[in-house]
Order: sequence, then structure tokens, then C-alpha cells
Amino acid sequence: MVDESDIMVIALGEPNTLRDRLSVCEWAVLPKIKVMGEVGASDLALLGGLAHSSLQVIDLKDAESVILTESVFSGCGELKYVALPDDLEDIPDRVFEKCRNLQSIHLPNRLDTIGDSAFVDCVKLSEIHLPKRAHLIGKESFENCSSLSTIICDSIEPPIIHENSFTGISTACQLIIPSGLSQMYKNNERWHDFVMQERENNH
Repeated sequence: MVDESDIMVIALGEPNTLRDRLSVCEWAVLPKIKVMGEVGASDLALLGGLAHSSLQVIDLKDAESVILTESVFSGCGELKYVALPDDLEDIPDRVFEKCRNLQSIHLPNRLDTIGDSAFVDCVKLSEIHLPKRAHLIGKESFENCSSLSTIICDSIEPPIIHENSFTGISTACQLIIPSGLSQMYKNNERWHDFVMQERENNH
């Protein structure tokens, strides 16, 4: 969770109207924002631009109609925390690549696919929580996420990953999985090298 004490909350009545709701002065110094309502492509592009200068927190958990586009937040050097809406199913290629200060992200409950290089070089990202529906993790998705110490995976079936999906993470990175599934994950050629721990309960 993130400290919401000084977060700006904006509810959009229509998509692609975020620019009209922010003054030029706010653009320059805005540290945290929570956007609700329908969010369009230009709204996301604006947030990506702000995260190159001042924006550290983007909360879209209560936003609607969000469709991320490839590389929309790529290289956003100020970004530290992102919350994505739970009905989002796909994270496209390179969407958060080289966000070198990104420390935490709320992944959607309905997430199915994480694209190629989606989080490559996010060197401060320390934990990810893959939901039950997570099915496919692309090539180099988490490559060089050198601070990644914990992967929580709720999926009964081990998600499909590539040999380089997690290249460059710590060999001590812990994989936390549902109770009773250690053998299934150990039998999977892509997951068997992880340090595994079963949760005591699956709630």
C-alpha cells in the first residue's frame, strides 16, 4: 500500500479529459495521482509524461476502460508505485521497462498475460504478486529486476514462462505458492530452480 495522505484524486466523466483537469503548474510538481472513471489513451500518455518529471504514484485501481499500450510508461524514472485496475487482463510489451525507481505494483486480479520486457530493468522492484489467472509471462519480462526478492504466485498451474523471463534476478528470490503444489512447480523445467515456500493457507 501507498501513503495516500497527499494524493490528488480525479474522477473523469469522459475518457481523454485528464489534461483539462490539471493546470500547467500541477503538471510540473504533481507527486501522486488517483484517477477514477473512464480513462483513455491520451490520459495514459499524459500520466506517462508526468512520470518522467515529477509523478511518483499512479493509482488506477478504480479506473474504468483502461487499455495499456506498448511502452506507455517506459523509462519513467520518477515512478515508484502503480496500482492497476482488477479487470485488466493484459500488460503489453515494454510497458514499464526501465522504470528504475519502481518499487511496487498492484497487478490485476484478472491478469492473464504479461508481455515481453514488460518490467525489464526495474531494478528496485522487490515483490510481485501473480494472481490465480496468470497464464503467460513473456520473454525478458522481469529481466535484471535485481532487487526482486519475492514472487507470490496464486496459480494452481505454473504459469508459462520463458528461459529468460527472470534472467538477472537474485538466486535467493523466493517463490511463494499455494499449499501442496511444490512438487508440481519443481517438476516444471522453468520454475524448478526457484527457492520455494508453500503458504500455510491459500486465502
